[in-house]
Amino acid sequence: MTDKVKISIVIPTRSRAAYLKGCLQSVLIAAEGAECPVEIIIADNASSDETQSVIAGFNSPIITNFRQTERVSMRQNFEDGLTHSTGSHVMFIGDDDGILPNGLRLLHALIAAHDPDVVKWRKLNFKWPNDIEQIPGHLVIRYMKLSGMVSQINHKALLEKFFQGTHRDYSDGAGIYHGCISRRLIDKVKTASQGTYFWCSMPDVYTSVANLLASDRDILKIDRPISLPGASPRSTGDSAVRMATKGDSGKDSDMKKYIREAKNDPYRSHVPDECMSIQLHLLAALELACKMQGVPFAINHKRWEKVVTSELSGFAPEMVTPCMEGAKRLLGDLELATAAPERQKSAPNSLAPQAQSDMAKAGQALTHRISKTTISGGDHMADIVKAAQFVDDLVGNDDLQKALHPPGAIRGILRIRKKLRQLGP
Repeated sequence: MTDKVKISIVIPTRSRAAYLKGCLQSVLIAAEGAECPVEIIIADNASSDETQSVIAGFNSPIITNFRQTERVSMRQNFEDGLTHSTGSHVMFIGDDDGILPNGLRLLHALIAAHDPDVVKWRKLNFKWPNDIEQIPGHLVIRYMKLSGMVSQINHKALLEKFFQGTHRDYSDGAGIYHGCISRRLIDKVKTASQGTYFWCSMPDVYTSVANLLASDRDILKIDRPISLPGASPRSTGDSAVRMATKGDSGKDSDMKKYIREAKNDPYRSHVPDECMSIQLHLLAALELACKMQGVPFAINHKRWEKVVTSELSGFAPEMVTPCMEGAKRLLGDLELATAAPERQKSAPNSLAPQAQSDMAKAGQALTHRISKTTISGGDHMADIVKAAQFVDDLVGNDDLQKALHPPGAIRGILRIRKKLRQLGP
């Protein structure tokens, strides 16, 4: 298996050149130590900034760069990025995300040792420095999630969690976004899905359940990070959260652009694009994937009603209405226990002109709790490249033997906690 492994990293991007630069730098560092062929596919969704100049500046033979001639939906850009990939295993990350320096080396070793169709790992979320809100870069590290243990997850039992509505969110599934999927499984999903891998307006949500439905193997999971999700002031996900909880500010946010572009895409679900409920989009994705793959859509309605109503209870009142059409189609009429409270609207973050900000120079501060440490500011948190190096050193990904054969969960957790305590008070 080792001689056949080639890892494709697909990076969809759109007009976030400053963040893409750090992302690419981190991936190239990881690719250099991967011990297997790596290719980087950049799917540029008709960027209007310096994106193409940033890509050209790396002048790397492992980068494949293609640019859409006009704006397309996020789903279509994801699909086109996948089409350009040639690897035996594929991972998608965002343009403000990163990969740990030893992440691909570890991923390759896991693939070579276990031959999985799906690899999952623990995710820490790096918040980029934000000048507008005067927030330095920061990272929350929860010790219990970083035991380092390698395990197999029963794919049938995990799928049943989604049917029963006992899942946490879509990331519990078998996603290709900050996850790794074999070409074998990708092709299996495409064959069952009219030749198209990504469906619905939220492609990462759809694949988390479509892969799980198509899989006939258990899922490989490691309790240490391989990649590092990033949330910049330009994050579409953060923009969606702000819109859902604070309401429509009237500004043309990244999320509004995403909604407009999704409307012209024929590969959509029954949930309106204006609906900010991730759980409803997940349920619609599960319904569609079941239909595609000939699996009964046998959900626990009562539990799913609780999942959806719980999420909607935190929405701004005007953001609940677009969700009710999809909810009625999937679950029937819902009764919200209490009306969502009125929330003061606030304008979304302005577009950051550059990633290297004043907040990137903020001093380091650490906050220790029993189960977690928050690191804010300092050189470690200046950008995604430095944050990825910091996390890689913290979890010890450079020691491949210990990563593949950890000494024990408690020892792994205590070792990380000790390292963090040594950084300062």
